[in-house]
Amino acid sequence: MYPIKVSFLAFALLLPSLGGCDSTTPQEHVARAEQNLATNDLRTAVIELKNALQKQPDLASARLLLGEAHARLGDYPSALKEFERALDLGIDDQRLKVDLLAAKVRVGRYQEVIGELADAGALPKPLAVVLADAYLAGGDAGRARVLYQQAPQLAGANLGLARIAWSEGDAERAGHYFDQAVTLDENSVDAWLAKAEFELSQHTLDAAAQSFERASALPAGDLSGALGLARVSLLQGDLTAAGERIRNVLKRAPRLPVAQYLDGLIRFQQGDLDGAEAAIRNVQSVMPDHAPSLYLMGAIKYREGQLAQAEDNLQRFLARDKRNESAAKVLASVRLEQGDFEGVADVLEPLVAVTADPQLLAIYGSAQLRLGHTDVATSALERAVALAPDMAPFRNQLALSLLAAGDQGRAEAELETAIAVDESQFQSEYLMALLRIRERDWAGAEAAVASLLAKEPNSAVGLNLRGAVALGRQDAEAAQRDFRAALAADPTFLPAVQNLATLAERNGDSAGAARLYQDLLDNDPDNEGALLSLADLMLRERKSDAAVRYLETAAGANGQSVRARLGLARLYLASNRVDDATRVLEEALAVAPDLPDLNLLKAETLLRSGDTAAAQAIATELQSALGRREANGPLYLALGSLQARVGQRTLARSNLNRALELSDGSSVPALRALTRLDLGERNVGAAQSRLDALRKLGDSGPEFSLLAADVQLAGGDRAGAAAAYRELASEGVRDGVMRSAAMALGSGDADAAATVLQRWLEDHPQDAGADLLLADAFLRQDDKAAALQRYERLAASGNPVVLNNLAWLYMERGDDRAVATARQAVAAAPDSPAVLDTLGWILVQQNSTEEGLQVLTRSVQLGPDNPSVRYHLAVAQRAAGQHDAARDNLRQALAAGAFPESEAAQQLLDALSAG
Repeated sequence: MYPIKVSFLAFALLLPSLGGCDSTTPQEHVARAEQNLATNDLRTAVIELKNALQKQPDLASARLLLGEAHARLGDYPSALKEFERALDLGIDDQRLKVDLLAAKVRVGRYQEVIGELADAGALPKPLAVVLADAYLAGGDAGRARVLYQQAPQLAGANLGLARIAWSEGDAERAGHYFDQAVTLDENSVDAWLAKAEFELSQHTLDAAAQSFERASALPAGDLSGALGLARVSLLQGDLTAAGERIRNVLKRAPRLPVAQYLDGLIRFQQGDLDGAEAAIRNVQSVMPDHAPSLYLMGAIKYREGQLAQAEDNLQRFLARDKRNESAAKVLASVRLEQGDFEGVADVLEPLVAVTADPQLLAIYGSAQLRLGHTDVATSALERAVALAPDMAPFRNQLALSLLAAGDQGRAEAELETAIAVDESQFQSEYLMALLRIRERDWAGAEAAVASLLAKEPNSAVGLNLRGAVALGRQDAEAAQRDFRAALAADPTFLPAVQNLATLAERNGDSAGAARLYQDLLDNDPDNEGALLSLADLMLRERKSDAAVRYLETAAGANGQSVRARLGLARLYLASNRVDDATRVLEEALAVAPDLPDLNLLKAETLLRSGDTAAAQAIATELQSALGRREANGPLYLALGSLQARVGQRTLARSNLNRALELSDGSSVPALRALTRLDLGERNVGAAQSRLDALRKLGDSGPEFSLLAADVQLAGGDRAGAAAAYRELASEGVRDGVMRSAAMALGSGDADAAATVLQRWLEDHPQDAGADLLLADAFLRQDDKAAALQRYERLAASGNPVVLNNLAWLYMERGDDRAVATARQAVAAAPDSPAVLDTLGWILVQQNSTEEGLQVLTRSVQLGPDNPSVRYHLAVAQRAAGQHDAARDNLRQALAAGAFPESEAAQQLLDALSAG
């Protein structure tokens, strides 16, 4: 290495800094600090005092002054530490006592102060104010007031009285005392800041700005004052000034949470959602439960369309402030978009009785209307209209509620008033036109549409409505012209596309209908409504694979789409794609966790996966929620059907009968479900009576035919049922395929079963249930190679039956994977005697006798009536030398009658008896 060369000039420049040490005495540092304190230069005073204490740590006067400087800067923990050190160093006067106890109050140790001063008798006025502060911190305003009144000439007493008057709602007295406080001590940061906050609460923004300015000019109030001024600018709507003030604060204190929060609030109001989120995440990284940040993050996520995250943040905020109407409205809006109308009602219910917010009442009323609670909805919307009579949208909602309640006259009156109070909006004319169309009053509808189009001649909504009126008049040509004019005005206007597509379908042009939706998607590829409509069209055309593709596209393009995922789950389940259905349901439940339709389908996936207990838990939760809902026939029907399948038969029958009552006895699905419930209880007569009632209602189609065949089978007509199942299978009905195959297997005709199942699987290769039944058919044909291939393909599902049978086949082939596969089956079904038997028998065959004996013993305990398992246990017991136990199990097995291993069991018993 080369030596570093420094020029003589550079070296000379360094010499002054290498001179003699600082000769200032500690006392001189203290004297300078006193001058700094007198001129309010607090930070310089702190430096001087720390220099003094570095040279003389036990200098009591420096400790006292440093505590005072920290207190005036608002750093009360540091102040308290210095005051206590000054006390330890021998200073014991009233000045120190007042400062020390005041610092204790500020750090939350007010009970100590009360304990020391409460029984001390008459106190000097400064100490009386400190004790009053302690009482006020503890919530005892009465005692605090008496003590404050003893010291009217002290700023602290006036500040305390101001706070008490403010809390009592006496703004006039509070303002007087705040003025007195800052007059008596114009350097009191606390007084200026408290006065500014009071003035903010009174909406005297100019006065608040002046008070924050005075606070910001003081050393301890520079940041708080600047933050306050930013808040004033926000309330004045001056986002530019507010943003500039916050940026200046963040330059000096970049991690200050309140500054980060205000920065996020300003950015949110400016529409900078990414910047707002980044700022609030900074706050939440250090203060995860900061309530204002939870509220703001909820609002940000709502604006971004991330509804699940919005709901989480808003729920956490409302857990701390249940009466916050603003946050409750945002959460209600989130749930409205999720279609969770019951959730909207739940969050707003506690506020409805006391609120004077018409928007909150309108949201609540709209949700109740969607839930079918028309009386509750009408009451809330009437209050909203009374509070805001000039708000036409509230009158429109009220009109809808009145229509739902059957009060058409009042509904029309509300719409007419809405048009009168706000001629610029056309929703009222739109609703009036719909009302006239519903009445088939084509002249009235034309007049309403004409009024609408006079305001907006190129309105796609108006042109589409005019087409609907023309269609009502049987003028299809004029209707098509108007629908196409609506599309010319807005190529992505879905209702016009749907109307044109409906006309095309009526004319037998399904391809033309599909092209209309495709044209819209060319302009708006992610349009959820168009994709869902195309999926429905494909289902009507019996093109379920195409419907799945459109729904998958809709779900992929719309992360919050519950409708697309609900449709997908139903189609996946129709082809028994349980894993795919489970996946999309979990995605949908993350968005709308309380939606009954989603939970009912979730229960279906659990049932198909064999988890009846989890499905029962969902049924129980839905039953408990049922009481919070108004009579809803479809929900009673769906829940009753689920309960019948999970063994809750009493509840099932009650809910199904309720669904039937709500339909005046005409609900075909409810009658079908009750018929199945009767079949499950072996009440064939009742099932047959219900079947006759279904015929009278004109029920027909594959589901009715399947039910009729099931009743035939239960009544003993096996040949008739088998013929009906075969017919359904030939029509492509899955349940017909499965029942036909099962009956064939039951009668020993494995070839027929395999044929029908293979034909089905050619078109539905992902149907795991059919695949499993086909593997069983192959086993019965003794085609173990084909069965093995099927089971291996199904093994990834984790189905214990698949794994059990696969392990057995591996054992028979001498495949080393037998034990591992059997262990997987036991892990999936640990209490299944058959599965345990397979593992135990494989272990015995592989000479793992001790473990095999344990597993087989457990199998017999769980299924003592299976003679094959007792035989396997006896073989293990013989290998372990337990001959008496083996003989006992063999006798019990043989006493049960013939079984596959009967001959081998008898031979083994004979051998053991001879031995």
